[in-house]
Amino acid sequence: MRTLTLFCAISALFTFAHTTSARAACSTETTADELLEAVEKGHQAFAQLDLTAFLKFAGIAREEILPCIKTPLTTREAAAFHRFMAIEAFTRHSYKRVVSEFHAARRLEPGYAIPSEVADGDHPLLSHYEQAVKAQDGVPELIYAP
Repeated sequence: MRTLTLFCAISALFTFAHTTSARAACSTETTADELLEAVEKGHQAFAQLDLTAFLKFAGIAREEILPCIKTPLTTREAAAFHRFMAIEAFTRHSYKRVVSEFHAARRLEPGYAIPSEVADGDHPLLSHYEQAVKAQDGVPELIYAP
C-alpha cells in the first residue's frame, strides 16, 4: 500500500512539473499556420532524406507550436499533424504508431493521398498508410489540453 501511495505521489509530482514547464514554454501564442509551415518544411526535409532537419521540424511542431495554439484546429490541420507524426514514427521504426497516426489522419481526412514528393512507388510508408484503413479505433482515451 505504501508503494502505491509513493508511486502516486511521484507521478503527481512529475505531472505537475511537466505541466508547469509546458505552460512556461508558451511565452507567445502560436497559430495553425505555423504548425502547417513546420509540417511542410518537415515534409520537404523527409523528401530530401535530411533526417536531422526532419526531426527538428517534427520536434518544433509537437513541442513548441502545438502546445501554444489557443484556437481549435480544423480537421484538415489535425489530419496534417497526425500524418506528420506518422512519418516521424516511421523514421524511428515505430511501425505500430505509424499505423495509429495514419489511422487518425484518415478518419479526419479520408480522401487524402500522400504526395509523390513525400513517398511514391513501393515506398514502405505507403503500405503503412494502406494498413491504416483496416486499423481498429482502439479504446477511447481522455485528452487533456496542454
